[in-house]
Amino acid sequence: MTLIPKNTQETLLTHNNYVVGLSGGVDSVVALHCMKQLVENQQGESSLRAIHINHGLSDNADYWEEFCQATCDEYGVDLTIIKVELDGTKNIEANARQARYAAIRENLSSEECLVTGHHEDDQAETILLALKRGSGLDGLCAMAPFSVVNGIPIHRPLLSVGRDEIEEYARNLNIEWIEDDSNTDTSFDRNFLRHEILPLLKERWPSFTKTAGRSAQMCQSSREVTENFAESYVDRAIELGFIYRNEIEHKSSSYKFYILREWFKRSEVKPQSLARMKEIERAVINSRHTAKPKLQLDKDKWLVRIGDKIYIHREE
Repeated sequence: MTLIPKNTQETLLTHNNYVVGLSGGVDSVVALHCMKQLVENQQGESSLRAIHINHGLSDNADYWEEFCQATCDEYGVDLTIIKVELDGTKNIEANARQARYAAIRENLSSEECLVTGHHEDDQAETILLALKRGSGLDGLCAMAPFSVVNGIPIHRPLLSVGRDEIEEYARNLNIEWIEDDSNTDTSFDRNFLRHEILPLLKERWPSFTKTAGRSAQMCQSSREVTENFAESYVDRAIELGFIYRNEIEHKSSSYKFYILREWFKRSEVKPQSLARMKEIERAVINSRHTAKPKLQLDKDKWLVRIGDKIYIHREE
């Protein structure tokens, strides 16, 4: 018995060495349980271990660590425990996520991939957060069953499975888990959506999380088409180090913004707001030919136009 859909199992088998991100919550423990079954069925062709990040933010952090160790001992799975220090004065959610993925990236070998317990309800929350921020296509794509994030290959085999299904699976198999006390704090946006908004949406529309996930899949398909369309153009911009203004100045704003955003992303420039993109269009692309506009994109990166060539200039 496994919760991982058959087509997702086939995607998982493109890798052989799995590292489950284990928090001790029901989703990550069930992900570990399902992956143990999958690896055992491979009869020695695959390996499995787990990693637990102790952020030290809760009084229960050491207990969670001990629980994860006991769970892995029971399953016969090696566990790596990493303690990270966070600056509690800043955005704790974002800070913890960055520290977590940095620690995981350092701990993963080139032969391994990360497996997380993200599920259908997480996906719906991510989409709602993207809508709250006014995100474009990238944000509405939310999470994919497989992606590479900051160099880490990540599988999310439970992404099409609801939290209720995961909890039922765990109860039926007497799988124990722990509850993170911070998950009830609705001052965090994701927790507010989880406890206050999603239950209302699911009460009115029981299939809401499934249809939201389907929308994310369609957005991912659209993004794939547009990425393929822009890839050769951006490849050339990366190779040359600039973009010719006359090739984009008479295109639609949407076209310009997509090309520029892909170029910025691959040049490690921070994402630009819509207002900033409009300013780039006005001041850099559409300004008179004799002008030499220069706009700051990042703390050390500027967008510069000299004649008909637009450059990303780095200043030390």
